[in-house]
Amino acid sequence: MTEESSEVLNQLLDNIYTNWLDKVSSANGKKREDIENFINEGVDDHDVNRLKEEGYISDIICEDEIMAKLKERLGVKINKKLPVVDCRISTEHENTLVVRKWTLGISGGKDLIAIIRVSGSIRRGDDSSGGRSSGIIAGKFIEKIRKVRGKQFKAVII
Repeated sequence: MTEESSEVLNQLLDNIYTNWLDKVSSANGKKREDIENFINEGVDDHDVNRLKEEGYISDIICEDEIMAKLKERLGVKINKKLPVVDCRISTEHENTLVVRKWTLGISGGKDLIAIIRVSGSIRRGDDSSGGRSSGIIAGKFIEKIRKVRGKQFKAVII
């Protein structure tokens, strides 16, 4: 990275950080400096009560309470199980996440939907170009789309 590119990137990151600080402070009704000090100070994992007292989090609840609230919101009776989507990693399909049909209430049928998960900026090149691991490599992305095109999938979600 050139010195100029580094300077532009740092300015961009500073602007994003400043904007984020402004948004968080106005949403929480706190001074921008207090939010920045809080971030720089760090938080002890066991000091969640302090976070609530100071207004950084709204509530502290246990997992069973979360499940009860979800059941209430979804209209699921308290004594019934909360419906969940069961999934697994398929090594057969390049470490793809496979959702089990029965967990969606789908039985029978032969229609399948492919889901291609991607995140980041699309870039040219391959894995060996510069060692960057984040982002979407255009060639590999196109390869995944071609792999599912014309197969047994009824639809593709990207």
